[in-house]
Amino acid sequence: MSLPILSCILWAPVLGMVLILFLPSRERAAKAAALLGSGIPLALCAYLVFHFQPDQGYQFVENVLWIKELGISYFLGLDGLNLGLLLLVSLLSFLVVLAMPQQKERPAAFYFCLLVVEFGLVGVFLSLDLILFYIFWEVVLVPGYFLISIWGGPNRRKASLKFLMYTLLGSLILLIAILAIYAKANLHTFSIPALLSARLSPEFQHLIFFFLLIGLAIKVPLFPFHSWQPDAYVEAPDSVTVLLSGLMAKMGVYGFIRVGYSLVPQGSAQLSWLVCILAVITIIYANLCAAVQKDLKRMFAYSSLGHMGLIMLGVGVLNPLGLEGSIFHMFNHGIIAGSIFMVISLIQDTLGTIEIRKLRLIVHYIPTGAMLLWLFILASFGLPGMSSFIAELYILSGAFQAKVIFGIIAMIGTIIMAGYIFSMLPKISFRGTQGSGPNQTETLQVVADYNKKLIFSLISLSIIIILLGCYPKLLLLTSQNYVAQFIARMQLP
Repeated sequence: MSLPILSCILWAPVLGMVLILFLPSRERAAKAAALLGSGIPLALCAYLVFHFQPDQGYQFVENVLWIKELGISYFLGLDGLNLGLLLLVSLLSFLVVLAMPQQKERPAAFYFCLLVVEFGLVGVFLSLDLILFYIFWEVVLVPGYFLISIWGGPNRRKASLKFLMYTLLGSLILLIAILAIYAKANLHTFSIPALLSARLSPEFQHLIFFFLLIGLAIKVPLFPFHSWQPDAYVEAPDSVTVLLSGLMAKMGVYGFIRVGYSLVPQGSAQLSWLVCILAVITIIYANLCAAVQKDLKRMFAYSSLGHMGLIMLGVGVLNPLGLEGSIFHMFNHGIIAGSIFMVISLIQDTLGTIEIRKLRLIVHYIPTGAMLLWLFILASFGLPGMSSFIAELYILSGAFQAKVIFGIIAMIGTIIMAGYIFSMLPKISFRGTQGSGPNQTETLQVVADYNKKLIFSLISLSIIIILLGCYPKLLLLTSQNYVAQFIARMQLP
């Protein structure tokens, strides 16, 4: 009998949780357990990457009937859609535990919650049963709330409550849509592959996709369901912001592709114009908001929102270029956004501020961190040679193929982004003279014990960005077969 490798990846964080419960409640012991719980999935994901066959369908499948009366199964599988996301979750979760600042306040509970988040995210991306998918979707919500409300910033209560209310509303709407699909399909199963063959009326599909649009748009988030996002990103502890921007936002996009567009193809095709409109509004709105922010964290919270709008535009245009670009960009954005917030954490702890007008000469005080900040921000902008350039090129090409106006508006958003980025970077890097920056002498020792680990992690992520920028086929090839089958199933040109 072969090793159930997907289950091993899924349940490894639970092993870390159990160890945290029984080990002494100290930061070092809790962190060691969390490293084990997040390190095992990363090692197993490396094995999957080398053994994945891009030209095949679901692989490493595990399907065990769970609740026979309702047709619910423990159904896990890997394909071209979720391979990159699984690798992204495993990599960022491990690096967050390894390299981010130590947690002196309730360390055991903090690392326990981080592992619960990883467990839920892996479950969402691997589940091929709708109820199993929904259970893991909800698992992510609770620890996310506690991580913000307990370890967050001064306005954490308001931010965490808004995060909870918005995402809970989205989850309830999603559950209504799932149960409606199950009842109307009348196949007595929640299996996603089985439900692909369900014959649902066009009117029903239109209604259900509208529900899915609201429920999933909250999680992405898309305008006007986005207002929880900037506050949550800013008030969350830095390590949690990395997970929010790099991982949790991808749940909504993944849900659109795996559930929305796949199970109600006619309804989604008819309403894809609405997705595109919300996406381009999100791009413009987010970049305009980013341009007027006064601190780095809130600026890149809005910038991240704009990139999620771009990813959803690629999904909404419903052509191969757009879809391949969006799947590729989900991985890229996760790496780049997570890296930016890691560097912002380094700047905050080293210089004592992330307020743009107070930052001076970061190239003098943290030269390696400044160099990496430039690299990641230029990658976020889509500089040629970086992985995001290819992904954005695919998405914009797909947008122009679908409707020229969508591509033009998306490019206007890119121009706005260029304006605030190239205005901000010289100010914080070169303005002033040596000694005119923040008083850093007292704070440099604060980060000494983890600085090397953080810099190593950031350099590792930068290598991935440049490698995929030079040879994007490493990841693009894994999704091309999935996208071709997806397009054929929706009967699109």
